[in-house]
Amino acid sequence: LCDGMGTGAEAAVEATRAVRLLRQMLTAGLPPRFAMGSLNSQLVLTGQSGCVTADLAEVRLDTGQASLYKWGAAPSWLLRRKETVKLGDTSLPPGLTISESGERVARLSLCRGETLVMASDGVAFGETFSAPEGIYPTGALAELLLKTYAAQGEDDATLAVIRLEPLGKTG
Repeated sequence: LCDGMGTGAEAAVEATRAVRLLRQMLTAGLPPRFAMGSLNSQLVLTGQSGCVTADLAEVRLDTGQASLYKWGAAPSWLLRRKETVKLGDTSLPPGLTISESGERVARLSLCRGETLVMASDGVAFGETFSAPEGIYPTGALAELLLKTYAAQGEDDATLAVIRLEPLGKTG
């Protein structure tokens, strides 16, 4: 999930460019950590400093183990049955420096019934956030969260909701 700085078409173009570049590097076999570092280097070298934030989840489908790679991205949330856990802190966006890593990595394990929510800064969860009561399918949950927490104004609101389910089960 990448979010362009600012609003409007220019921010969307920057985010799309960053997503495309990350996807190409990951598809070519570059591990996520190195893909994020390469994104940073390319932004520095092309003078696009701080144009986007980057938020990447690497999930092992066989074990549920996950790593969240965040660079300038808003915190993510792990929704458990009766609690929410904040994952990550805001850091500098990629492209501001080539010598220091602004990347933050959080490790977690998605257990049965847990849901990972990643969002752009246009979704205003704040420092504390309580999940809606009940269990919603991921699409319905994303829709409800956007209706409830999307910031007012011109900033876009992007949300990714991830839940591992046994094969054959939908939601």
